[in-house]
Order: sequence, then structure tokens, then C-alpha cells
Amino acid sequence: MDPFTHSLTSGILARSGIRQRIGGEATVALLLASIFPDIDVFSRFWGVSAAIRNHRGITHSFLVAPVFVLFIAYMVYKFGNYKKLWNLFGLCLMGMYIHIFFDLCTSYGTQVFSPLTNRMYSLDFIVIIDFYFSSILALGLVGSLLFKRRAQLIALTGIVCLAGYILLGAVNHSLALGQVKGAMAEKGVSFIKASAFPQFLSPFRWRGVVETEGAYYRSSTFTIGSENIELVKYEKIPPNRYIERACQLEELKAFQWFAQYPLVLYQQEADRHIVRLVDLRFRGPEQRGGFASMLVVLDDDGRIIERRVSF
Repeated sequence: MDPFTHSLTSGILARSGIRQRIGGEATVALLLASIFPDIDVFSRFWGVSAAIRNHRGITHSFLVAPVFVLFIAYMVYKFGNYKKLWNLFGLCLMGMYIHIFFDLCTSYGTQVFSPLTNRMYSLDFIVIIDFYFSSILALGLVGSLLFKRRAQLIALTGIVCLAGYILLGAVNHSLALGQVKGAMAEKGVSFIKASAFPQFLSPFRWRGVVETEGAYYRSSTFTIGSENIELVKYEKIPPNRYIERACQLEELKAFQWFAQYPLVLYQQEADRHIVRLVDLRFRGPEQRGGFASMLVVLDDDGRIIERRVSF
């Protein structure tokens, strides 16, 4: 989820009655705690591999958050007028945990138990950048600023609507996943795992992805009025020496760790050997470039001519 949306979250939380009781420090504390986890963006300075492995890593851990929160709360305590440190700590902890939970609701994946494990968890309820989610926050915040006498009521109404939207995503996710599994059962195909991922601009449009022993299946479904689900099959290909050479790259190792449904593609064009990797959560192989894809071009001797990572 984008930092702007997290900033809106801090604003509407502050206007829900907290700022009215604590003062301006409440807004500052919530804002700092709500955007702090996204400092992981600076891991890009250490390269693509570091960015992939550290994004939504330790700064998004439920276990480590209290350490970061204590620092933020102390800074607000030291430089602000409100002098109840543990109240500020609780406020900041709420802001940071809400940030982590909102990211967990998306399909990207979040290392919520780092450093005990680097496994990425996701609930797959809402898209990474969700227009409706952000709009609810924006309307609630703007309304509370325009109608100050009813600021608390408007902000609380916005929070309730947001909770309802997340619940809608959870219900639709369950329905979509059931449809995908049902379609596989109708085909009589056993599978290793199946997922349903939300799609942009509609909480009722979902992408189903299934992995079997020798292939992946991908489908598009609507939770309202969808009857027949068309499953597109992508065969897993056996590795050759060019794929194996490409897989030695640190960027590709990191990408394979990140991808839930990594489809490897290979084609030869004259003396150029092209290896592509796409995460079927976010795109199909027919889509060139874009997010969650990697391309490596090698010559006949296995030397790397070109590499591109979209992340």
C-alpha cells in the first residue's frame, strides 16, 4: 500500500477523537508511526536483490515494531508538549500495527514475523494500490476537516466504512477462491496450491492462480454473476543450461524467493537465448515488461548480454 494512503490513515485516526484529547502531538505521532515502515524503500540503494528481499521486511514486523515505536514516541515526547510517554508509545504502536495490517491485507506479501522467519504472508483482500480504499480515507479526512463540529463522527464513520470494505474483500476472496478450486475440481485436476488475488478497480473482479505438478493455471473471475471460469494453462518447462545460468544471478534468486507463482519462459532468437520469469500473481506471460517480471538475455556461450528487472 502506498505511503499516501498510510498518511491518510494517520490523519483520520487522529481526527476520530485522539487529537481532540491529546493535541497536535497525536497527529504527528500517528503520522510518523504510519509512514515509518516504508523507509525500507532505501534498500534500493544496495541493489535490486536487496530491495526485493528487504521490502516489507523487518520494518514491517509485528515483533520488531515496538522497538521502532519506542524511538518515535520518545522523539515526539522530547520535542512536543505532551509529556505522557507511554500514551504516545501506545498511540504510535497502534499506527504502526495498522500500517502492517493494511499491507498484510494486500497480495504483495509482508514479513510480519521477521527476523524469526523471512516468509511473506498475505491475506489477499485488497489490491496494493486500491482506489476505493484510499477514497474512503480521503473523504473521511476531508469531511472531518471541513465540518469541524462533527469531525469525530465523520472520522469514525470513515473508519467503520473502511472496516466494511476490508470485510467485503475478505468475503469476496473466499468466494473467488472457492470458484477457482471448484473449476479445478470440475476438470478433475489435483493441485499443489490455489490462490485468488484482487484486481484493480473492482472488489468483485479476481484473478485465480493454481499450481499443479507440471503446470500453472490462471483465470479471471467475478464473484457476482460469474458462471463459467476459463482456465489458461501454462506448462512448466524443464531447465536447460541457459535457464540454469540465469538462475545463478542474485537478482533472479531473490525474485524466485519473492514470487509465489514463478513461471519460467525460454525462447531462442538466432544466437540470443532469452529467459523470462514472471510472477503469475500480477501478470501473465503474454504481458511484456511491467511489475513482477525479469528478463535475462544470454549468448550461445551463456554469457549475459542483458538483464532487466521490473519490481
